[in-house]
Amino acid sequence: MLKRSIFLFALVFGLFACNNEAPDANAEATDEASTEIPTIKVEDFTTVAADYVGQKIQIAGTVDHTCKHSGKRMVIVGENPDFSVKIEAGEVDQFNRELEGSDVSVIALVTEMRMDNNYLDEWEQEILKNHADDADGGAGELTKIENYRIELKESEKDYLSFYGLDCVSYEVVTAAPISETTEEESGDTEM
Repeated sequence: MLKRSIFLFALVFGLFACNNEAPDANAEATDEASTEIPTIKVEDFTTVAADYVGQKIQIAGTVDHTCKHSGKRMVIVGENPDFSVKIEAGEVDQFNRELEGSDVSVIALVTEMRMDNNYLDEWEQEILKNHADDADGGAGELTKIENYRIELKESEKDYLSFYGLDCVSYEVVTAAPISETTEEESGDTEM
């Protein structure tokens, strides 16, 4: 009788253990699906960026430029080279100059910078203060500010949004072609 009770207990315990595994497996599959990172084309970024603020996206393109001084920024272009996106280094230490011309796939966090009248007022005061001794008094910057004020008024919102990307990680899909230098270009001529 004791053996039968132990056997029944083990059988019931085994059944409950098996039933508990299935929901966990489903939960893991659901978690994976909910953390899937959407892929956005460079050409579509400006039109959909507002929908992804604070979220990670994947974006791919050809590196058109990397900041040569700090390496903290790179610009990628899409299939249509008229469309580009600037990516800040974010969690990445820096972008190497050798990336220029490479095809990359980037995981990045979408950010939003809001520009309102207070921001424009502070910017204007800074320009007036810092360019007081300049011949043009910072006229170019003041024109930009005035254009933003017009755009803000026409938007019928309290702010203008500017979207960016902070890199979380990237991978080189296709490395940039190695440029061949001639002997004259490299200065290695034999005499």
